[in-house]
Formats: sequence, C-alpha cells, structure tokens
Amino acid sequence: LFAKDTYQGNSYLVESKSLDIELTNPVNAYLQSLDFPKVQIKNKLIKTFPKRPYFGSQGKPKGIIIHDTGTEQSSIADEIYYMVKNYKKEGIFVHTFIDDQEILNIADNHFMAQGAGPKANHYFVQFEMPHVYSQEAFAKQLANAAYYTAKTLKENNLPLTLGQENGEGTLWTHEMISLYLGGTDHIDPTDYWSQSA
Repeated sequence: LFAKDTYQGNSYLVESKSLDIELTNPVNAYLQSLDFPKVQIKNKLIKTFPKRPYFGSQGKPKGIIIHDTGTEQSSIADEIYYMVKNYKKEGIFVHTFIDDQEILNIADNHFMAQGAGPKANHYFVQFEMPHVYSQEAFAKQLANAAYYTAKTLKENNLPLTLGQENGEGTLWTHEMISLYLGGTDHIDPTDYWSQSA
C-alpha cells in the first residue's frame, strides 16, 4: 500500500510501511492508546423518510456531512423519536446517528437525506453526533465517526478530501456547508468538538 504525499508542489507515492506516523493531536493519541475502537454499524431504517436519488454522478453521493445534534443530555433514541415525530412539519432527517456505543442507520444512504439545506442535501451522506460527556466517550464517538466516514467513502469509491470553497471535497461539516455552499446557517459540529476536545 502507498500513501500520497505532497512536497514542494509535487505529489509522491510513498510505500506505507516505510512511514512512521506521529500523532500530535491529543484526541488522536488517546484514540491510539485505546487501539482505535469501533462498533459495528446497525440498521433500523425508518420507512416514512422519502427515497430520492442523489444528484451526483450515477446517482451516488459525492461526500459526507458531519452534524451534531446541538441538544444536551439527549440520546440517539431521543433524537430519532424527535426526527420521526417532526418530519412532516420540519422535513429534516439524516442517515445515521453515531455516539460512543452505537452507529445506527435510520435512512438508506443510497438515497439523499434532508439535514443540511438545499445546496447540500442532494449530494451528501449525513450523520448526527449526539453530545457525550466524558473524555473516553468523546474519543470513542470520534473513532466510530471516523470508521463510518471511511467505510462510506470507500463504498462510494471516493477519496478523503476536505470540503473547499469551490465546492470540491468529500468530507464536510455542516458549518463548512453554511460557509462555502450556503442555503443553511448552522455551525455544527464546531462548537461541540471544540468544547469536547
């Protein structure tokens, strides 16, 4: 396997086994100390959510959007109940919820969700992160989110690239959608991540 690296404007492929990766971010270092835990993805698909195709190439998503629920002391079950109860009125749902103990799909990610506004919904898989409150829980939640993101990108044959002002990129936060694409004004999960990390 090879890793792509850019040096002085040129891209190089480097044999992965010859690389030493030093984790300087304390959250990543902590995750490494836990041996990068992850849980299995479960499905509990809710049939009331519509199945509309993506606008992307061949009806596939072009990336993934990360949200946080913005609700304190709420569980995945609470959030799903709220989303289902209020869907007809608000028209909002995501594909998946992720916390430290669970990755739960509630909508088929082969079809669009409605959680990031009109300029993003038709193009991205979307997941929500309910708030967790301990160092270990937050680290495990991030590990689960990273696993889900990597698996989703791989299944759709997409690279891992950060969202950009020009609309390119496969990995987005809701805040990046607000800043770069518009159609929404949310800034999640930035505050949640900053406070938790």
